[in-house]
Amino acid sequence: MTQTTSQTTAQTSSFLHLVESALRAKGRFPCARPEMAHSLHLRELHSFTLEKRAGGWGAVIAFKDVPGDTMNHAVTETYPSKQEAFMDGAETLCVILTGDSTLPFFIAREELVVAGYGTCGYSGSFIMKMELPWL
Repeated sequence: MTQTTSQTTAQTSSFLHLVESALRAKGRFPCARPEMAHSLHLRELHSFTLEKRAGGWGAVIAFKDVPGDTMNHAVTETYPSKQEAFMDGAETLCVILTGDSTLPFFIAREELVVAGYGTCGYSGSFIMKMELPWL
């Protein structure tokens, strides 16, 4: 059995939710993961956004209720396109959530695509597609 689902950008509340959902569909989240070096916990993740910068775009992963002198965000380098900034931010978020930078999706024809087999309750293969969220 093959299952296909689609979402529009309007249905996605944030990039953070998008990456978490893709990891969940691939059976990679939640997971036992190594503690982050600065002892932050998953509940402290707040958002994953793109920001316009001089020379392009960058990703920002923000944390809430951060104790003491710990930084409250992680930023990527600046890229010429939103796509590059998003993909680098998504890799960073994957490391934070799972300890592994492998992305749970790929880009095909202006869509993010998650494909899998036998994960997250799907008994067969599945494909989920979403319009590129930065367009």
